[in-house]
Amino acid sequence: GRPELGGVPPARVRAARVPAVVRRYLELNGEEVIASRGTNESSHEIGRYPLTAEALPPEQKLALAELAGRSREVVLCLPANKVLVKTLTLPLVAEINLREVLGFEMDRQTPFRREQVYYDPVLSKRNSKPDTLTLELVVTPRLFLDKLLTEIANIDFRPHQATICQKKTSQLQPVNLLPEEARQHRPDTARHLNLALGVLALLLLLATIALPLV
Repeated sequence: GRPELGGVPPARVRAARVPAVVRRYLELNGEEVIASRGTNESSHEIGRYPLTAEALPPEQKLALAELAGRSREVVLCLPANKVLVKTLTLPLVAEINLREVLGFEMDRQTPFRREQVYYDPVLSKRNSKPDTLTLELVVTPRLFLDKLLTEIANIDFRPHQATICQKKTSQLQPVNLLPEEARQHRPDTARHLNLALGVLALLLLLATIALPLV
C-alpha cells in the first residue's frame, strides 16, 4: 500500500475537527449522467439524466438547472480503467519543478506522450537517504476526459475536480486531472466569513470606545 504521511485519526475525531464537505458526484455511463450527493463518508444517488439537454423533459431540465446552480463542489468520477497510476522514485531536487519533470518523463514512464494526457502527481513520501521522493503519477488520456467534459457541459455542469471515486464511500483521491482552463474555482466561504467577522469585531470595538465619549 501507499505509505501514509503520519497517523490517521479515527473517523469521529476527524468529523469533529473538520465539517463534512457535501459534494455532487457525476458519473457517466455512456448514455446518461448519474448524479450523487455525499461526503467523504457516504453518498447516495439523486438522479439520472440524459447526456443531451434536448432529451430532457421540461420539468427535469428545470430540476437539473437548479441542481447545477446549487452545486458548490462538483466532482467528476473517472472509471479506474481509464486512469493509469504509476509509482515513481525521483531525485529530491525534482520536487522544485515537479510537473515539468514529469512531463519530460512521460513517454519513458507511461505508454503516452505528454501532449496526449492530463496528469497530476500525488506525493507519497520524501526519503532522506538517498535524497529521493516517492510519488504516484496519475494519468488519463486527453481525448477521453475532453469528451466527458463536453458531454456534461451539455447539461450545464462544470466540475471542480476530476478524480477516481471509490464506489462505496465516495472517498476522493487527492488528485485533480482537470486541465487548468476547465477548472471552476470554489467560492472561498471561510475567507469571506472571517473577513465579515473581522469587520464586525472592529465595529464593536469602535462602538465600545465611542460610548464613554457620548
